[in-house]
Amino acid sequence: MRARSSAKDFFKLVRSHFHRGADPLPRLRPQEAPAPRGLHRGRAMKDAPQASIMSRLNDVLAIRITMLVGSIWAFYAFVIFGLTPILWPEYETEILYWSNFLQLIFLPIITVGTAILSRNSERRAVEDHRTIRREFALLQDAHEMLGTSLREVAADVHELLVHANSAGAAGLSAASVAS
Repeated sequence: MRARSSAKDFFKLVRSHFHRGADPLPRLRPQEAPAPRGLHRGRAMKDAPQASIMSRLNDVLAIRITMLVGSIWAFYAFVIFGLTPILWPEYETEILYWSNFLQLIFLPIITVGTAILSRNSERRAVEDHRTIRREFALLQDAHEMLGTSLREVAADVHELLVHANSAGAAGLSAASVAS
């Protein structure tokens, strides 16, 4: 009868978490998660200095410019700008100058913005990986608990069948003796 108690415990655990609105994955609370560790200028991230207002402003500016220059509307504007020498051939040298100037300005900004975006994506991917690993561990625990319960239930059913067969055989032999 141990199988029933472990199965009852399992279902009691499931009901208590899901039906009362409790957190179904109590081990996944963010305050319990370890701080992400990566490198920031040669030091661990948790040892990294807090970002200054200027560096945060630079990051926001680089990301916004990257997103703006990477839009389809910026593409349309650059196509129109590139075709202006057809309409005004006398300004071709000035247009070429401004075109080169824009390339020299936008190339480093786009590179920095892309690096910032990939850093944020990497940080998010590390956190997602940790969460998935914790969920997988919970699923493995639940699978082991269910496997144990099923083995115990199967053993109890086997005992009942053996007991029923022996009782049925005793009943048949008593009936054959009586006849």
